[in-house]
Amino acid sequence: MRQSHRDPKWGRPSAMGTATDDRSSYGRNDHANDGSFGSTTVQAYRKWQLRCGYSGKDADSIPGKDSLTRLGKKYGFTVK
Repeated sequence: MRQSHRDPKWGRPSAMGTATDDRSSYGRNDHANDGSFGSTTVQAYRKWQLRCGYSGKDADSIPGKDSLTRLGKKYGFTVK
């Protein structure tokens, strides 16, 4: 099954998906639209962390408060 970046409740792209869907690196939209945080999202989130300046263990694909807050500022959602 392919990965998704769609909000399962509303059926539109989620903020996480929009921010992490780097079409220039994937070249196509190859997601299942199932709302999972799977391998494709993990790879994309790691790329986001690297763009934020993290490296090594800090770029582990696990959303931390700082990287997720930066993502929210860029794409219009709030992290509490």
